[in-house]
Amino acid sequence: MDYIRYIPNEMKQIKEYQEIDKAVNPTFNSVKADMKSISDNHYMSTLDEHGCDRSEKIMNIEGNEHLSLEMRRLYIITKANNTLPYTIRNLERKIISLLGNKSFSIEMTYNEYHLKIILFVQNFDKIEYLKEHIEGMIPCNIILDLIVIYNQYSMFTKYTYGELRTMTHKYMREHYFGNE
Repeated sequence: MDYIRYIPNEMKQIKEYQEIDKAVNPTFNSVKADMKSISDNHYMSTLDEHGCDRSEKIMNIEGNEHLSLEMRRLYIITKANNTLPYTIRNLERKIISLLGNKSFSIEMTYNEYHLKIILFVQNFDKIEYLKEHIEGMIPCNIILDLIVIYNQYSMFTKYTYGELRTMTHKYMREHYFGNE
């Protein structure tokens, strides 16, 4: 905040008001930053470093300091919403909440207790986390096959070179092009 902006132009040249501006601005800026931090840490999806540290301590989540802020938030949200699905429909909802979209398919063979989940790669960072979390969601007597589908050259043949030139290599690697 700039205290001197709110003073009439005729008074801005007075030395006392300039000194008040120098003394008050750091306090106002600190309070403003604290208010933003409080607002951000009110919701799990906008936690900052301090909010993640505090939430991880409350939820007994350890060893996530080396992860990115986005992945730490994902762990916290998952831990907060951790209930067993018990149905395929609820399992789908859980996976959609973790992925952010429905880029997977689920096949359940009930008489063989076999669950097959096919993930279409979008974010390599989340694959191991998803596998670990899905294994924790399903009952122990169900065999899980988690299959990850990567993009193949044939998926890009329907695009022109001009269209492909607009995409980065990272984007083409991490976004599934099979159903577009």
